[in-house]
Amino acid sequence: MKIVLNTNIFISAFVFRGKAAAVFDHCALREELFVSQWVLDELSQKLRSKFNIEERDILEMLSLIIEKSSLVQPHTPLPTVCRDADDNNIL
Repeated sequence: MKIVLNTNIFISAFVFRGKAAAVFDHCALREELFVSQWVLDELSQKLRSKFNIEERDILEMLSLIIEKSSLVQPHTPLPTVCRDADDNNIL
């Protein structure tokens, strides 16, 4: 199965652990996980600004995500169907 996780799932997985961490672990081990640079950038920014996570810890999280995922570069125009424009980046 091909899986895309959004920024909130990554934050929940790495900051709060719990069920989101189990979802990430399952996807990383048993599914095809995909991530874009946009998601990685948004995740980094939110970890810094909202959670005051140290840069080395952010880099460690990003490295793990990149190691367990395929990094994709979308080539088609973003859809414009979501109320929250940032959510179009996930679609």
